[in-house]
Amino acid sequence: MNKKIVIFFCTIIFFITDATISYAKKNNSSIKKNDDSIRAIYISYLEYLNNFYGNSKKINQTKIDKIIDIINEKGFNTILLHVSPFSDSIYNSKIFPYSYTLTGEEGKNPGFDYLEYFIKKSHLKNIKIYAWINPYRISFENNINNISEKNPAYKLLNTSSVYIDKKGVYYNPSSNIV
Repeated sequence: MNKKIVIFFCTIIFFITDATISYAKKNNSSIKKNDDSIRAIYISYLEYLNNFYGNSKKINQTKIDKIIDIINEKGFNTILLHVSPFSDSIYNSKIFPYSYTLTGEEGKNPGFDYLEYFIKKSHLKNIKIYAWINPYRISFENNINNISEKNPAYKLLNTSSVYIDKKGVYYNPSSNIV
């Protein structure tokens, strides 16, 4: 694309954005609580590792309460919550084991259902929750010894349904079994 065209479009976008902000300020506009817009924030498994890993149930529930309070204070109305990062779950599942990102060990019960708690606390603040899953990723490590027998991938490890490389372990999307 021509450099002049790119600069032209960037300039137009800048002026439209600037005009919109100026109009909102001039008219004292703010985001209305009952509008239909989605103001979302992602909470990924990295947050679990950084905030929940190794703590007690009470500490982690307090941290979730604080996270939701901040989300609400900042004007977000939707959470995209990472509920299944590695063929596992942050909720009580009949199919997937609990995520190692909560306890350090795949399949170890963290003491409460994180998804249920997030939903309960978010709904008190009128915040919606959407589940975010990684359908193919099993592990970022290629060491299959860390995959628990409770994981559905465990039974498929020596089949064409699972792909292992130096970057990790994944379900094979072209497999008939998956």
